[in-house]
Order: sequence, then C-alpha cells, then structure tokens
Amino acid sequence: MVFNYLKQIICLPLILPHLLVYCFINKTTKDKIKLDIEAFHNFLGGKCRADNYVRIFIQQLVLRKEFRNVFYMRTGPRISRLLNLFLHKNPWLAIQDNSDRFGGGFLVQHGNSTIVLANSIGENFWVNQNVTVGWTEKGCPTIGDNVRIGTGAVVLGPIHIGSNVNIGAGAIVLKDVPSNTTVVSPMARIVKKDGARVDLPL
Repeated sequence: MVFNYLKQIICLPLILPHLLVYCFINKTTKDKIKLDIEAFHNFLGGKCRADNYVRIFIQQLVLRKEFRNVFYMRTGPRISRLLNLFLHKNPWLAIQDNSDRFGGGFLVQHGNSTIVLANSIGENFWVNQNVTVGWTEKGCPTIGDNVRIGTGAVVLGPIHIGSNVNIGAGAIVLKDVPSNTTVVSPMARIVKKDGARVDLPL
C-alpha cells in the first residue's frame, strides 16, 4: 500500500498531461471516463464518491496499464500517442479507437493478448485476457449493455450481442446472441484413450 502511494507521488509529473486532458475533455466523454473509473475501482472492492474521482483516476493511471488503454481510447489517436510517451499503455491490448460508440464502464480485467474491434459497445462492458472481438470481411460485432466476455473467447463478424449477456471462457461466437443469456462452449471430452479412439465426457 505504501509503495503504491510512493509510486503515485513519483509519477505525478508524468500524470499532469493526463490531468489536463481529463479537465478539458468534453462532458460526454468525461462522463464515460467516470464510469470507466468506477468499473476499475469497484472491481477491486472500492467505491467511488463524487469528491474522489480525480484521486482514483490518478491511482488507476499509475497502477493499471489496462486503464490507460481505455483512457487513451477515449482521447482519440493523436492525443493518445502523446500521452503514451509519458505513461505507456499495455502493448498487448488493442482497443479500437471508437469511443463515440463505446459506452462508459469499459473494464479490462487482464488485457494481455486481447483485441476489441466492434461496431459499437454498450455500457458496463467487461473483457478478460486472450479475447478476440473482431471483424470478418463482412463487418464487426455490435454489443449491448452489461456484457462480459470470458478468457479466450472469440466473437467475430457482423453479429449482434444483446444486453445482459455472459460469454463464457473459450466460447466461439459467430451468430447473434439474444439478451439475458449465458453462452458457453461444449465441455472438453476425451477423444483418445490408450491409443484407441473414444468419445467420453471428462
């Protein structure tokens, strides 16, 4: 805990450009960023109050590279390239610069090897590591509110993912998913045993 506070103090000169951008960004984008801050902070068991957004914003910038990726997505490509010179984002996490169509509360729990390219995403989107949300030659997914995508899942093409959807780890989704559903892939099965072909549940 003490180390984290010291790290925030040491990094303060690097944070100043981010604070300037946050102060002067338009209200719509700032409201989305506040929801992003809440999502990251609440995930760790915290609770945001109206008077501590800036403090938590600084904390997340210093301690969570994934939060930097989300914040840089909100600022647009030119400003994000400049800010990245001061505090580097996670290089293994790619989020499409489409903040006008991405709702607030965008949480990346672990960002390694994750790609998010979508036509639009609603509020309270949660994604884990090794996830691909992307395009085919026909287009990108459209994703509703309160969607969680688990580790290793793949969501591809011009499909529609409804609201309140949980896509389980390793699921491959190539068709529309209705709202208020949970999607999982088939469980692993034993297909070979003692050199012979079989088809057995684990």
